[in-house]
Amino acid sequence: MTPSDARTNHGETATATIWSWTRRATFTGLAASLLVHLIMALLASVWTVRYSNADAGGSGADVVDFAVMSEAELAELTDESVQLTATHVPDLAAPNLSDLDIASETSSGEIDALTTELVDIDVSSGGGDISSSTPTDGTTGGGGLSGDGASFFGVEAQGNRFAYIVDISSSMRADGKMDRTKQELIRSISALAETSEVVVVLYSNGPIPLTGEMEWNKTTKTNKIRLRRQILDVEPGGSTRPLGAFELVFQMNPKPDAVYFMTDGQFDSDVPSAVRSLNTRPKVPVHCIMFGEIGNAQARSEVEDMMRTIARQSGGRFKHVGAGP
Repeated sequence: MTPSDARTNHGETATATIWSWTRRATFTGLAASLLVHLIMALLASVWTVRYSNADAGGSGADVVDFAVMSEAELAELTDESVQLTATHVPDLAAPNLSDLDIASETSSGEIDALTTELVDIDVSSGGGDISSSTPTDGTTGGGGLSGDGASFFGVEAQGNRFAYIVDISSSMRADGKMDRTKQELIRSISALAETSEVVVVLYSNGPIPLTGEMEWNKTTKTNKIRLRRQILDVEPGGSTRPLGAFELVFQMNPKPDAVYFMTDGQFDSDVPSAVRSLNTRPKVPVHCIMFGEIGNAQARSEVEDMMRTIARQSGGRFKHVGAGP
């Protein structure tokens, strides 16, 4: 082999060696680069920073996660238009002048008293002996309170319009019956929803509308205060003649959803049949409450029979309430 051939072979060997080394280095570099990029991608996905002594609440080492967003995602989010929905704020209704008038005439003591009554009613089961107001004589009126309703001496009624026919005869002075009736009447009206309506008809020798007018009164807070005042001013006296009160109540338009009839004394024996004639269809349940002990055993039995008859014929309930607390 000539010197020239030897140099040629040596050059080819060197070139092959360099090319082999380059390929190995390239593959090694690519593999290393791929590994590094994978590690960086994993770290970039969720980067966790730990604060050993954070003072923003919590205990121990709080963990804060940062989400890393790519440039493409950021550009896409930036290009999107974000629409903000304006919140509609309703106009505040102007205060009712009549409400302001009543409030200006009402003492802070009356407002505090009514507020206390309303709070007591909210946390109680409705007042009165509910368990003893189970329908008697197969009557079906009233029922458990569901939505709007009323309760008077533990007798519950459903509806929105309620008429109270309340005895204020002379016998109501005895045994604190008048005071207890006032308290229960105020409690009953105070518990009504503000969408309800009431009329209170007192009676002794004849009917006496509490407000002076036979009209439905919305049970707003101001009206409840007004009615409370008028109830507290009531003084008993006279005999026991309820029929006129029934006549006024059943002439009202619209008719009541339920009537409460309370007495502590004897009344004419023709009242049940007269009430039945007045209470035309659709019949209004008349819930009858006999208060205290009435005269002798015979008198009490007669009154109880009449009140049970009125309740049964109207689909109402009867309840005997003792004169004691």
